[in-house]
Amino acid sequence: MKITCAECNAYKCRYPESKLSVPGSCPRKHYGKILNETVEKSRTDSEIHRINIACEEVLKRGTGPLGYHWTRIRELIEYARVLHYSKVGVAGCIGLIEESKLLARILTEAGFQVVLVSCMAGGLPVANSG
Repeated sequence: MKITCAECNAYKCRYPESKLSVPGSCPRKHYGKILNETVEKSRTDSEIHRINIACEEVLKRGTGPLGYHWTRIRELIEYARVLHYSKVGVAGCIGLIEESKLLARILTEAGFQVVLVSCMAGGLPVANSG
């Protein structure tokens, strides 16, 4: 059995009230024990609870009459602000380094101290890494 969300149209993970059935490949069907443990930990671990509350707050703030209207970058900025973060790390692929630099500039302009590292940091050739 291949566990994947690729065939899903029900999105019960986001919309539990959905009347659509989840496909046979749904991780929720196959990993119920892990899901229950995760939910319990989110209730008992104060740091995880704080992070989840911040996520819910950002989702509420970004929703308007026409649905969700923030970009992912705006969402990231607001999430970091809700959690009172002042420093943000960006790890990116060397093939997307210009995009990573652009994101770092946006985050810096939003008031964060940004640390950017690429996947090729240090310059170790792939052939020598194994």
